[in-house]
Amino acid sequence: MENNNGTLGFTAGIDTAKLKRDVEDVKKQLEKISKKAETEAQKGQTAIDNMLKSATAFLTVRQAYIFANKIAHIRGEFQQLEVAFTTMLNSKGKADKLMSQVVDFAAKTPFTLQDVTHCISTFTNF
Repeated sequence: MENNNGTLGFTAGIDTAKLKRDVEDVKKQLEKISKKAETEAQKGQTAIDNMLKSATAFLTVRQAYIFANKIAHIRGEFQQLEVAFTTMLNSKGKADKLMSQVVDFAAKTPFTLQDVTHCISTFTNF
């Protein structure tokens, strides 16, 4: 303490070393929290990616199954038509030729194969 013409004066000092250590500790903890959050976010993204891959695989398999069923159904329709035409025309050769023409006509017009065969069956029975 100093006495300067009747006034008292003193000097105070603050030890900032502990404050600096505490600030560094807080920074380290925040970095750990940030890294942990980033790691968890990456895990979450990986889980989402895996779910999307699984869903895609499931849908792909499902679509393949649906496609195979449609092919089997269409093939069955063709076989039924071949038998019907062979029966109506009493000739396998004529039935094959008519079937070829029906498929070609249905492919080139807005009519479906069922529409065309229905009309042919109706006309053939007259």
